[in-house]
Amino acid sequence: MSAPKPWFLLPGLAALARNIKQRGRTFTAQDLSRWADTEQIDYSLNVAKMALDTMAAWRYVQLQNAKLQRKRIGAINVWVLTESGWAAAKAALRAMPGGPPQGTYALELDVRLWNLLRIRRKLTADEAAQTLVDASAADYPTLKKRIAALLAAWAKYAPKAVGRGVRREPGGHVRFVLYPDNKLGRWPPPTKAGEMHPSAFSNTAPVPSNFLKTPSSEEHV
Repeated sequence: MSAPKPWFLLPGLAALARNIKQRGRTFTAQDLSRWADTEQIDYSLNVAKMALDTMAAWRYVQLQNAKLQRKRIGAINVWVLTESGWAAAKAALRAMPGGPPQGTYALELDVRLWNLLRIRRKLTADEAAQTLVDASAADYPTLKKRIAALLAAWAKYAPKAVGRGVRREPGGHVRFVLYPDNKLGRWPPPTKAGEMHPSAFSNTAPVPSNFLKTPSSEEHV
């Protein structure tokens, strides 16, 4: 079994996903410390610097030639997310305890389709469309094609989780099967090459107790 990922990687990448909305936007260790510091985790500047060094080693971020100058501080390193860093940041946000705010992804078609496949274990695109889409909706044919494309992509990019039936069902439908030993959890499989799944962060070290903030207790007389 591989060594656990360092604890500061997950909250650091998730903070970048929450705060960087445009590709190419630069940030500093000070920014990362401010974004990742929460009521529960003490994400100090030193922790942010360690996280960026690790991200750089894994090629999630790269150092920009430009330096940000601040009075009395001098030059400060400026960073930017790489393509793999973008993928890792989005996966980390979903992998955080509790995940994104309730409802952020709940209504997305891929999430609803994945939940249906996890319940039924076997599905054709036609069966899924009949369950998830109003048959009278004007965009029914488009959404049915999208469902078929999602199932096919899952079988292609997550073959250990989703299998494609060898024989076609009556009417020419392809049946997709969810393998019982898959470890993808509640988030849908990847749909393209290079996309990172939240399960990539399942083996992450817990936050050390000295970096956890504890509420101050008041003595009652």
